Amino acid sequence: MTTGSDNPVQWLYDLQHSGVKLGLENIRQLLDCMGRPEERFSPVLIGGTNGKGSVTAMMAAVLQACGVRTGMFTSPHLVRLNERIRIDGLDITTPDLERQLAAVRKVTEQGLADGRITVQPSFFETITAAAIRSISESGVTVGLLEIGLGGRLDATNTVDNAELAVIVSIDYDHTKSLGPTLMEIAAEKGGIIKEGKPVVCGVHQEEPRHVLQEIARRRSAPFIDVLDRSELSTGKDGLPLIRTDRGEYTGLRLSLEGEHQWHNARCAVVAVETLATVVDFEVTADAVACGLAETRWAGRLQTVPGSPALLLDGAHNPAGVATLTRFLKQRRQEVKPVLLFGATREKELDKVLLPLAPYVSGLVASQPEINRAMEAELIADYGRGRFDPVLLHPAPEDGLKAARELAGESGMVLVAGSLYLVGRIMELLENGKD
Repeated sequence: MTTGSDNPVQWLYDLQHSGVKLGLENIRQLLDCMGRPEERFSPVLIGGTNGKGSVTAMMAAVLQACGVRTGMFTSPHLVRLNERIRIDGLDITTPDLERQLAAVRKVTEQGLADGRITVQPSFFETITAAAIRSISESGVTVGLLEIGLGGRLDATNTVDNAELAVIVSIDYDHTKSLGPTLMEIAAEKGGIIKEGKPVVCGVHQEEPRHVLQEIARRRSAPFIDVLDRSELSTGKDGLPLIRTDRGEYTGLRLSLEGEHQWHNARCAVVAVETLATVVDFEVTADAVACGLAETRWAGRLQTVPGSPALLLDGAHNPAGVATLTRFLKQRRQEVKPVLLFGATREKELDKVLLPLAPYVSGLVASQPEINRAMEAELIADYGRGRFDPVLLHPAPEDGLKAARELAGESGMVLVAGSLYLVGRIMELLENGKD
């Protein structure tokens, strides 16, 4: 039987001590005890190395503009746990979150007591179950579930009735868990493809795309290649347009920064079109334009005005850093930003820190406030001789203050390396601290 805090949220956080558990048996047992709540809505699984959160947010916004009630589960959160569960575009309220967690806890304790659950579910398994229960109870039509890690063994993949799988990209990340090659990573992420259900693929590289095609073939799953089924160009009005084999969407604007977001938008549009053939709703040009323009996804190339301004980006793997460097190169600022950087300890600094050196004017080494954070001293030691100057401030609030002072009122501070660090900085800004 579980023990711990009477507060449901604190009880959930206490589960972090049990670590990360890859595998589906535990979460299957938990959802079985809950009566399989995912069967009361149409789930969609969204995976990939980068871009899956943006695509999830875009899909939710477009679906809502189409009049389709939509729930959404994403991870990690930046400031508040509530961000992980959204119903019709709104974060779950704290009372509702506590109620859902209390209900999952009660089921867990009973399941452990009578043997239907063999091992205490982890933090991620528990919040996944709470999200599925919340989406189910809300009465929405569609539930968008972002994959946490990999795909095949991620807790979200226990949803066997997913109507659609979306795989946005394949690149190097979490190689110790997913494998050292793109083909092995693709095989893990392709585990979310369901028997007979379509998969929308936005992967550019040929070899991992072929891996996904083969998985889809074996599972009789229609394979929908975004690169073949859609085209991004410029309309007569000078604005971007997306053309698919089902429609043409003109006069488009994105609320999210970065050229890479247009590929994410193509993935989202093709995914929504595909889902419409299953769930039965109409996708209109106005709904697509409205949804893409109104999508909100914090901490990804997000500019915070000020003196100095801040640029927040959760780039934490080679592909994400490559996207960030392209963005910095395109900006062509006269004054380079000061980099406030923190990372988790499994990251290779040659791949996630060094590429930023030509685009920044100094490094402030900091440390996300999580157990698996890389020590700021290691980041500073690596940075010496590669960045100038290098400052050491492990506490994020101290790091932000030092970076601001170094940048000056007319400069900019770039916060990158970890979404956990970005989230902490957002929390400090929200509370008026620096």
